[in-house]
Amino acid sequence: NKSVTANFAITYNLTWDASPADGGYVDVSPMGPYGEGVPVTVEAIANNGYVFTGWGSDASGTANPTTVYMDSNKSVIAYFELETPPETITMPYAPTGPASVEKGISASFSSGGATSSIGHPVQYQFFWGDGTDSGWGGPSASHTWTSTGAYSVMVQARCQNDQSIMSGISEGLAVAVTEPQLPTYTLTVNYDIAMGSVNHPPSAEYTSGSEITLTANPMEGFVFTGWSGDVSGSTNPLTVSNITSAR
Repeated sequence: NKSVTANFAITYNLTWDASPADGGYVDVSPMGPYGEGVPVTVEAIANNGYVFTGWGSDASGTANPTTVYMDSNKSVIAYFELETPPETITMPYAPTGPASVEKGISASFSSGGATSSIGHPVQYQFFWGDGTDSGWGGPSASHTWTSTGAYSVMVQARCQNDQSIMSGISEGLAVAVTEPQLPTYTLTVNYDIAMGSVNHPPSAEYTSGSEITLTANPMEGFVFTGWSGDVSGSTNPLTVSNITSAR
């Protein structure tokens, strides 16, 4: 005598979907139906231009892939959103400012035109061509060169919110740094030609700090008695030194 028993086990189904439908799809392994407690791996695959943001329905979190254990009929939803392009900073304009400056004299330069692709504020940094820079700040800056020569002033921009995001470096502005030009002053020499003359250099214009010699020459029958105006005394010849104003 024999007997047989037919045994049955419940099975479950898993359904899946993507939101939005254009965002991507879900890869499932293994395929169902499934017995009690079977682990199922689900992986969200984003289409071009989208990113996976998380699971919904009977799955949660952002782990990808993730595992669903089958103890009932279940469903999962993979959520996607449009991918945001990385932020970029456009290159600023070439600096504007004087093309020639004197050594030791501060000169001002300006730029602008740099923008963030997502609207963040930007900062600027000027490179002076002598191994120094302005530091980060607004679109204008000043600099004083300590050596003569030819320099190229350039500028770069960066995002103020994320300071690792920078633009390229602008075209340069050529700047010639020269020795300072000393001011010139006029020396006026007065005398009565009927009584004598004064020997002095032919130029009437002298640079600051110049030194010149004046010699009074009395005519026959006259004697030199002294100087007046911006000098005094009767020294003859007279050295006028350190001319720093018109005399």
